[in-house]
Amino acid sequence: MKIEELAKECHFIGATRPGYHLGVQLPDYLLQSVSFMEVPALAISSTDVRRRVQEGAPIHYLVPETVEMYIRKNKLYLE
Repeated sequence: MKIEELAKECHFIGATRPGYHLGVQLPDYLLQSVSFMEVPALAISSTDVRRRVQEGAPIHYLVPETVEMYIRKNKLYLE
């Protein structure tokens, strides 16, 4: 199925970053089939994650649970 056909049958969600509007790059026929949602920017630093692990500080809101479990299980970033 081509995008033109999908646009007639579906409604899409376009996720954008702050300060960047996706719609300016889409053809008119597609703009009518897309709703835009701005996703907030999250400043997550790998350096900060490693530092927090070394200090014993929580990282559960910075990385997925499985990543945190792997880091803890394998004692990563501890010196």
